[in-house]
Amino acid sequence: MMYRERALCRNKVCLLRSTAYLILLFFLFLGLPPVHAASDSLHPITGAGVNVPPAEKQAEERVPMPAAAASRPAGERTENGPAGLSSVETYYYEAVPVGKESDKEELELTLSFEEDSSEYASTIVSPKSDERISIKMSKEGQLISGTRSLLRSPGGPSEEKIWRDGETAYVEQTSGSDRKIKHLDIPEGKTLALEGSLIILLRFFPYDSATQWDLFMIDFSGRSVTATARQAGIERITVPAGEFSCYRMEVLVHIFILSPTIVCWVTTEKPHFVVRSEGKRGLLTPKYITTLIGRQ
Repeated sequence: MMYRERALCRNKVCLLRSTAYLILLFFLFLGLPPVHAASDSLHPITGAGVNVPPAEKQAEERVPMPAAAASRPAGERTENGPAGLSSVETYYYEAVPVGKESDKEELELTLSFEEDSSEYASTIVSPKSDERISIKMSKEGQLISGTRSLLRSPGGPSEEKIWRDGETAYVEQTSGSDRKIKHLDIPEGKTLALEGSLIILLRFFPYDSATQWDLFMIDFSGRSVTATARQAGIERITVPAGEFSCYRMEVLVHIFILSPTIVCWVTTEKPHFVVRSEGKRGLLTPKYITTLIGRQ
């Protein structure tokens, strides 16, 4: 009788170990990172999106940044960009996690346009962190380089840099004396988007057509994911900044089993800026609703 009870206990222990092992393998297969900061994200305005598997390739040696980015071909016109050789636009947003209104974030975005380049600069302040992002792009919104600085966060100050050289993107992460570099190959036929740079890319989407964009989205943590952006209709949206006629843009993120969608409402009138967005920042995070509260 005692031998049978011991055997039964051993079987239960083996079953529990096997179950735990299978669960661990499942999460490792999904590539789910620990839930820590909102920085592991890909939202077109705030970087919010979904946590995705880490980059496959890593390089510990320092890779030199390209000296300069290619400019636009002579004579090419920017259809949806701002008129004139230079201009500056500033937008103010409020991002609220559903069910956690006390964690509200205030965002200030400044878009600067020159003859052959554009720059995205954002300040995101929340009760838990203070973040600065600067992204340099071509006039058409194609990524050149970017920097993110966490001035205040639970993990302490840190800085990440990212740049593109041909069909390869490089990510450099620095925290204290620790520094590492990753590189990612950009899949053929996909448009590269880095966190906030998507907000400018959406200006050049061929609206009122059946076109879809295949995106390769990366963030400053070195994570990457593929996604598809498409127009899903025209809606009238009211936000604190006013009432706007908007294209409903859906960005479907391609992840094994789950396929979360980020929805952006972009004005039908040029320069096609985002007035509202909805989407999760991670598989285990609440949905964030981001609305435009002012602009100049």
